[in-house]
Amino acid sequence: MKYFIHIPKTAGTSLRAAVCNIDQRKLIVDLIYSGDDVSRLSKSNILNRDSRLLFGHFSFGIHALFSDPSPQYATVMREPVERVASLYRHHCRFTSSPFYSLLKKECLSLSDFVEACITPETNNEMVRTLTASYGRLPLLSDKLSNRWWRMTRGVPTRQISEKFRIRRAINNIENHFSHVGFTSDVSSTSRFFEGWFGCDSGTIIVPHENGFQGVRDEISSTERRVIENANQLDLELYEKMRVRAK
Repeated sequence: MKYFIHIPKTAGTSLRAAVCNIDQRKLIVDLIYSGDDVSRLSKSNILNRDSRLLFGHFSFGIHALFSDPSPQYATVMREPVERVASLYRHHCRFTSSPFYSLLKKECLSLSDFVEACITPETNNEMVRTLTASYGRLPLLSDKLSNRWWRMTRGVPTRQISEKFRIRRAINNIENHFSHVGFTSDVSSTSRFFEGWFGCDSGTIIVPHENGFQGVRDEISSTERRVIENANQLDLELYEKMRVRAK
């Protein structure tokens, strides 16, 4: 079965719109954006696996829930500082965001947002996503570690910085990923999709969804340093993947 990991703020909304327009006789798309979606699909008898795509906010390893021995993954990456800044702008713009009220009430700056550890998405989210596990013991370990972090550090989200995760992410990519794209070249991902899904060349058009139309504030040197400090693993992995793509 095919799996597209939508890492937040990496053009996933636009790519989702593109794949959802594909003729269902060629591709059946199942969207996963909540725990309920995962539970529903994991309990169902998924048919037509060769022509099925699971697309959404999930981590590597989800194929284990479907007893899939030969998963094909794909994802898109974004320069980490830009990704986190875009995430902050997103939560400031949309009232439906889970952090909108907090950001407005507390008047949190971009640096505040990152340093408060409100969400794991500001801390090495790409590496975090690509090195996850859906096994019972790893999930239990994560829960206990998160609880311990909250108790001892007084922040909501455990931060990760272990260098071994980069090796694990690269190993997962080498063994299970058919494509790793970049937001700077979404057209290459659309061309990959055409081959992956058996579509004619030029038939998958990626719209521009959720794009910010206003004037963007420049990321200050202080903000950049704060984001970089919280995303050293993502920065290293991103650079390694860019070099491999050349």
